[in-house]
Amino acid sequence: YGAFLQRMQMRWQDDVDRYRRWSNVHHRIAEDYTFSGAASLGTYSNEISLNPFSRDAMLRHQLYSELDAILTEVNQLFTHFMDYGKEVDEVLSSSDHVQFVRRWNILQYKIGEASRYLSLNNYQSSYAFITSMRYDVASLHKLIHVAGKHLHTYLHCNKGEPSSIARYIKLGIISTPLLFLSAILILLARNAQHLKFKRI
Repeated sequence: YGAFLQRMQMRWQDDVDRYRRWSNVHHRIAEDYTFSGAASLGTYSNEISLNPFSRDAMLRHQLYSELDAILTEVNQLFTHFMDYGKEVDEVLSSSDHVQFVRRWNILQYKIGEASRYLSLNNYQSSYAFITSMRYDVASLHKLIHVAGKHLHTYLHCNKGEPSSIARYIKLGIISTPLLFLSAILILLARNAQHLKFKRI
């Protein structure tokens, strides 16, 4: 009897609260803010499955997330040698550079095809291109790390002017004995004057 009253109340409030509906699964009023409701695509759909808009948004988001992870990884490849003050082109040998350019062109082609299939809502083909990009990124990683093995760091001593701290330390070492010697001479001079006045 309570379910009948709740249904009647829902019909009466149909224009007020369009996000509320009666759930036959839970036997109570359910609040639903998504596009599932009575019409096949509308607010009060009887279907439990996702509508095409939500499904497309979910698939598109998954593909964009995967593509973002791949592009972030590629960006890290180009900043790999920044700590050494080098670019990728400077570190790669000529044969590795040719391989890198070929693999980079293949990766660009796959990014273009994946975006084309995404614009056509062909998620299967787009997903195939995006997952195959992982192989190309792994090959680029391998080329970068092989080139990085030939890169070495060296420590150089600066033979120029000493730093200001070293200059002050050197000045302190030289001036301390001079100050001490001048203090002794001043004391001896005062002592000599004091003895001179006592004799008179």
